[in-house]
Amino acid sequence: MRLIQCLVVALLLVAFSLAENNTQLPLITVTGTHEIQVAPDEIKITITIDNREKVAQAAKEKTDLQGKKLIQLGRAVSIEPKDVSSSFVLLQPIRNYKKAEGRSILYFQAVQRIVLTLHDFSKYQTLMDSLAQDGFAEALIEYGVSDMPGYRKKARSGAILAAQEKAKLLAETIGQKIGKAYNIKETVQTTAGMRPNVSNTFLAENAGEGDEESGPLAVGNIPVKVSVEASFLLE
Repeated sequence: MRLIQCLVVALLLVAFSLAENNTQLPLITVTGTHEIQVAPDEIKITITIDNREKVAQAAKEKTDLQGKKLIQLGRAVSIEPKDVSSSFVLLQPIRNYKKAEGRSILYFQAVQRIVLTLHDFSKYQTLMDSLAQDGFAEALIEYGVSDMPGYRKKARSGAILAAQEKAKLLAETIGQKIGKAYNIKETVQTTAGMRPNVSNTFLAENAGEGDEESGPLAVGNIPVKVSVEASFLLE
């Protein structure tokens, strides 16, 4: 008897669930997009130190010295310690895998990546010249915005308001109104790095030539774009 009662309850729950799923709410679904153009306020200069020596200690010491030199160059243009980040030094043997010569060690490689974040754009060229003079031949230059979370928040607010306005207009066109939001989903978010000249590579041989195309100040604005999909109840 109890088994029959359980089966009846289960069937009723399934039927209720199916009926609920088949009930279509009167919804209007739209997308809203908002984009903010933000001027970069920081330049990240990433330098990879890579030394290869026959003796492991020599490779490590050379890399340590160059790392300290980079930090000194940063301090010379007022880059604070909080704006300097570095990876651990990776020290590894590079072996010869040719069958005839066995697995002998060719040399030891010591690699470290250091990132200097510059906020005073007027000191960019001075830093680049110093890097070139001290033998740092290549660096990755990236332009960024320090308060990116704040701008994303503004873009999200603008996107949902745009969706709401679009839904109102569509509903009014057919003589209806919209009620509460039923569902909101962020669909697209675009930030720094999506534009073609947000980053470039600095080469030492180009330093000091005054080439406008290689300068960081011609980058323009960074787009912060957010799109949302929102469904509103129709009244």
